[in-house]
This record gives sequence, structure tokens and C-alpha cells, in this order.
Amino acid sequence: MPIGPPEAPIAEGSVNIDGNDIGATWSLSTFIDVSPRTNLGITYVAENEVSLDSDITVDPVGLLLDADVEFPFVQTARLSIAHDINDNVTLLGTFAWDDWSSFENLLVSTTMGDQSIARNWEDTYKYALGVRWHSGDSWTWHAGAAYDTSPTNASDRTPDMPIDRQIRLGFGGQYERPSGRKIGAVFEYVDLGDARIENDLLVGEYETNRFVTLSINVAW
Repeated sequence: MPIGPPEAPIAEGSVNIDGNDIGATWSLSTFIDVSPRTNLGITYVAENEVSLDSDITVDPVGLLLDADVEFPFVQTARLSIAHDINDNVTLLGTFAWDDWSSFENLLVSTTMGDQSIARNWEDTYKYALGVRWHSGDSWTWHAGAAYDTSPTNASDRTPDMPIDRQIRLGFGGQYERPSGRKIGAVFEYVDLGDARIENDLLVGEYETNRFVTLSINVAW
């Protein structure tokens, strides 16, 4: 058996990308009254590509590069339904399609050259159900759950975008003041799955791949 020097340990490090851009897109929506208690909504949002003027920092070597990172916001279509069970309770449902199959590569351009990072993503689909109810006073409550299919698989997934199937759970409330102004808050829990990576360079999965959000909204 040949004997050689032990493999060198892999040093810990990180790559940080900090960038910004301003873009514009367009969308079309229509609402259909199917019956006095049932409404349909159809929305289409066109694709938009942002080009981030970025700074890339590579640690621990301390390398700083000026870069341009191109990233797509893909086209999407959504079908939503709202059905009033009675004057206080409404059932909600949404089916959505996102054209992530157009996200084939992530292009990073720097002064040291260009790098195309393969993504090979697939289209994703969202299935969501929810309920909205009035408590008989000035409060309106919302609760719902959503499931998004995974845009990629273990062999194509990369550690910078550890996205798997997504499960979202949300709950919120909104209070309407006598003046007509409304203030509310929404809590959301998002589970991004194990996001397992299994290719020639990296094998593993994420022990923690989830987050929570709390948002506040005001309407008048």
C-alpha cells in the first residue's frame, strides 16, 4: 500500500458579495366575480434581470474585488381564489408558477475575469391555503400555510443558495381605527428543508435552514 503525506486540512473562509441595483418590470392583473361570494384573481409578473454593482470580499486572504453580478427575477403567474363562507369568514387559495428554469447560470464579472456558475434550476410551483375572519369588532385576522416545490436537486444545489422545498406558516391581524386607517402585523415561519448537497466537491446538509419574520403594515 503506498504511503504518502496526510491531506492538508481545508482552511475556513468566506466569500461576501455586497451590491445594489435599481430595476423595473411590469405586471398584469385581473379580478373576476364568479358569484356574489366567490372571486378569482389572476396575476402575471414579467421577468426582470438585475445587474448588481458589487464588492466581493474573500476571507481570510483579505481579497477585495469590484464585480458585476447578474441575477434574474423570473416571470411568474398566480391564480388566487377567495370564497366567503359567511359575512365574517373567507377561505383563500393560491396556485403559482415561477419560471426558475430560465435561471441556468449566475454570471460574475470581475477585473480578474468572468465566472459562470451553473445553476440548472427548475420551475417551481406554490400551493397555498388560508383563512380570513372578522372577530365582530374592528379586528381582522389571517392565517395560512404554503408549500413551494424545490427549484433544484442535491447534485446541482450550491452552498451560497441552499434552497430546497419551502414550507411557510403565517398568522397576522389588522385593526381598523374609526378614521378608517388600518394597522397590522404578520408573523411568518419559513422552513427551507435540508437543502442537501451531494456532488464531487461537497457533500452534506443544513442542520438549521429556517427563519422567522415579523412585519408591520399601515394602510389609509
